[in-house]
Amino acid sequence: MTERGQGCHGGNVGALGALQRMPARAPLRGNNIILSRKAAKDAKKPTPGTLPHRPDGIGQTETSRQPRTPPMKWINYPNLLRRPHAPNAGRGRLQVQIRRAFVGRDVLTSSEVYDSCYAKRRVAGQQIDRPYRWSVVRILRQIADPIGRAETIGRPVLWRLKTFRRS
Repeated sequence: MTERGQGCHGGNVGALGALQRMPARAPLRGNNIILSRKAAKDAKKPTPGTLPHRPDGIGQTETSRQPRTPPMKWINYPNLLRRPHAPNAGRGRLQVQIRRAFVGRDVLTSSEVYDSCYAKRRVAGQQIDRPYRWSVVRILRQIADPIGRAETIGRPVLWRLKTFRRS
């Protein structure tokens, strides 16, 4: 037995000191029946073909499950029932800034897009690291077409915004 305040491995257990006074292999109790450790593990596992324990105590087989209905709170808000799968798709910070960079311009270089997306880093004199550039390039591949390379130093890629047809 260890002293109060220290665990069996010498660690401090503080308020749990009372638990140390229990024997190392105390029998487990469940519903006033002493269970062995193996029986206690088996009692926690659900039987095959049933769902885990429900609060009302009734086991339900997987084949008798009812179709899922919308929560009751949605009945008062019918627009929630008709909402799109991903309502905020295409509205991320970089996605919006890249589209704004193309306003009034037909073709942009990668460097110009980086400047518009990370203006604070450029003003502070910091370099735009590879992970930042990759985030922009990944989005540019989705919403713009590469049309060539510029003739300037470093030969950045030229991008043109894709045209989407509305049906």
